[in-house]
Amino acid sequence: MSSKATFWAALAAYQRAYWNLFRVLATYPVERGEQPGACGVWSPKQVLAHCSGWNVEAVRRYDQYAAGDATPVHYDFDSFNAKSVEDRAHLNWQATVQEVIDSAGALYQRSRSLPDEAQLNDLRHAEWLTALAEDCRDHTEQLKAFVQ
Repeated sequence: MSSKATFWAALAAYQRAYWNLFRVLATYPVERGEQPGACGVWSPKQVLAHCSGWNVEAVRRYDQYAAGDATPVHYDFDSFNAKSVEDRAHLNWQATVQEVIDSAGALYQRSRSLPDEAQLNDLRHAEWLTALAEDCRDHTEQLKAFVQ
């Protein structure tokens, strides 16, 4: 598969993963939104805050790639996740749901607008999309199981 095909496959997988999450959220019981235990100790709201944090980070990294920054970044995932959740703790359930919708849409649109050379020559974009789609699929299944 060419780099460009890989990119578009990754973007399609990302879109499918988030559409599935949005379908779950459309009927998600609001009263369960802040109950711990959906993913470890996290509530569903915290799971969504985590997802938003990574979507926002991916857009930020895309901007850095476009500016020529090739510095590898190594994340302390636990710290990043905790900060994403903490930064969004003030949001209510509806605002948290809206932010995950908006942040996923922003990353999707930013990805679609990448120039051909970025799609062909920079696999980091597809890597972000692939990782975030997998994370979204996992969390969607956790959220579904939590309300069953």
